[in-house]
Amino acid sequence: MDSHFFEPMVQQSEQECMSKHHDAKTESLDQTQDELPNFLKWTTSNNRMEIPSSFLKTHFGRIGPRVKLQGIHEGSPVQDVTSTFSRERHPRLFLSGWRNFANDNLLRTGQRLIFMLIDDSFFVVRKI
Repeated sequence: MDSHFFEPMVQQSEQECMSKHHDAKTESLDQTQDELPNFLKWTTSNNRMEIPSSFLKTHFGRIGPRVKLQGIHEGSPVQDVTSTFSRERHPRLFLSGWRNFANDNLLRTGQRLIFMLIDDSFFVVRKI
């Protein structure tokens, strides 16, 4: 048989494999949402995002002054954001860099996001 007869079958198989891999990654992320430490927040019109105090009670030591956020789409670039905290009155906030993250990911006021802590000071952010 000619080798060109098999070439389209191999290409189709590779495409199917890539599609299955993409679906498996998406399923894996969906399954881990419940397993990974996470919190839900609605976007607001200001230039910061508050980390809920209930999340901080458990995971305070895992969130440093510099945090990495991976954008709301698979394959989005990772961006650096600073977080601040004052034990007296103020909650920990994503500040410097949050506005750029929100703009780059086309976030609008009123969108619901899940922040999944996948490593120390590293969150994957997705729209719900």
